[in-house]
Amino acid sequence: MESRFDEEDALRLVRTYEFPTNLEIILATPSDRPNNPPSDTVCFFWDQFLVGLRFPIHHFILEVFEIMWRAKATERLKLRAVEIEVATEKEVAARGLVPASSGVEGTQSAPEVSAARAPVHEAAGDATSSAPAGEETVDTIATACALTAFKLRHPIKMYLDRSTDMVMVGGRHPMKITYSVGFKSDGKITALYLNLLVNAGISEDYSPLISHAIITCLKKYNWGALAFDIKLCKMNLTSKSSMRAPGQVQGSYIAEAIIERVASFLSLDVDVVRKRNLHTYESLKFFYGSSSGEAPEYTLPAIVDELFTSASYFNRLEMVLHFNSCNKWKKRGISWVPIVYEVEPMPTPGKVSILNDGSIVVEVGGIEIGQGLWTKVKQMAAFGLEQLWDEEKKYLLDRVRIIQADTLSLVQGGLTAGSTKSEASCEAVRLACSILVSRLKPLKQSLEEQMGSISWDTLITQANLQYVNLSASTFWVADDTSSYLNYGAAISEVEIDVLTGATTILRADLTYDCGQSLSPAVDLGQVEGSFVQGIGFFVLLILFNI
Repeated sequence: MESRFDEEDALRLVRTYEFPTNLEIILATPSDRPNNPPSDTVCFFWDQFLVGLRFPIHHFILEVFEIMWRAKATERLKLRAVEIEVATEKEVAARGLVPASSGVEGTQSAPEVSAARAPVHEAAGDATSSAPAGEETVDTIATACALTAFKLRHPIKMYLDRSTDMVMVGGRHPMKITYSVGFKSDGKITALYLNLLVNAGISEDYSPLISHAIITCLKKYNWGALAFDIKLCKMNLTSKSSMRAPGQVQGSYIAEAIIERVASFLSLDVDVVRKRNLHTYESLKFFYGSSSGEAPEYTLPAIVDELFTSASYFNRLEMVLHFNSCNKWKKRGISWVPIVYEVEPMPTPGKVSILNDGSIVVEVGGIEIGQGLWTKVKQMAAFGLEQLWDEEKKYLLDRVRIIQADTLSLVQGGLTAGSTKSEASCEAVRLACSILVSRLKPLKQSLEEQMGSISWDTLITQANLQYVNLSASTFWVADDTSSYLNYGAAISEVEIDVLTGATTILRADLTYDCGQSLSPAVDLGQVEGSFVQGIGFFVLLILFNI
């Protein structure tokens, strides 16, 4: 294959990727194919593609077709204030948005936000079932609603229909990807250079954080030498919001597109190329640092092997090839992909109070958006308080009630995002329960010496009579080494009608290492839900207004 580089280009690549100076470098084009290059040759392939430029829309986000913001103006100690109820995961930021947007921040005429909270819908049990299309967006509609209530001195409710909402903030960030990838004849990738242009829209929104998210998930493969240049492009278009693994979805897709291209170029089985470029523990530690944990914690290769066995992958692959050879107008495909997702738990407050009747009220910084956070917190509160009994357990789950906190009751609620708020909220609640247990245990031992075995109600009654503090608040902060990696893999088999384009998902197998699950039923639902939501992103490209 004829080299298409001049000497200056070759030297630039050697410097960029720190290759040995005696290494032969050639540039390939899509029309070229390698002709048994020697093992000491690295072939560079250049290509580009688009992600999301056809405005992909999630149809599987939320089921309610109204977005509501409520605001109420009040007089409080001669200071004008507003309370806002905003469908967002970032109510703390919403509280600071109103004074800043009034143009008179810091003066007596600026509206003060006395409290911001996420709305709770009793039927749905979901604090943001009427939220905007994006999870973390603090929408300007909430600000407009609060300022209107402040000016008119009257409760105000504003809402958007779902179609308008999707036009305003729906969809992930579109981007244009240009890349140059170096690889050997056996499919081992040695270097990757990425140039990404991200459509950030008219305002910043979540866009400044999208770059880190993309690269974090892209690093699931061992690229050897990795270099990238990401630019956020300001456009005269609506900004895209964040929605379930923002940036990580695009990063994973970019990685798979490059792997598929290399396999196609070398005429190799893509399964071989994928497995060849999975991380060893040493390369994982190089790419992810302390988040990689200890060597036994790197379970991705074992997950892939187990998935292949449980899903009968190779048998099904042969069946797919046989089906395609026998059918002209319908074709099947089967593929697998790995995933590495880096998370970092965020600081979270928690408060547990025991009322006079023995019921338990819990407040946490996390917001229930249908991910089962309240279910896990409720289970953790019952588990934590049951530690008062060493042998005979008192089942307290039915006594636990979670209430939605606001920015007055918990002033440092933080952000519900990043797949860690549930575990962080549970840890904050566990610590609060430990404080209550330490207060109640001496009283319980004293009562048992006098009365024998005692019930929960008796214990709480006596605690109130003896003025034991039955409320405990904590603020859990993760240490510097608390970030970690999640591993998973999936196999999907689909059938496509080549005449109509109709696509049928025949089977999907997903394996996910969630460690020690706080609530297996909830976590299983989250894995299944994320798969369905992914279908919405990759298959449904256009939103039709009916």
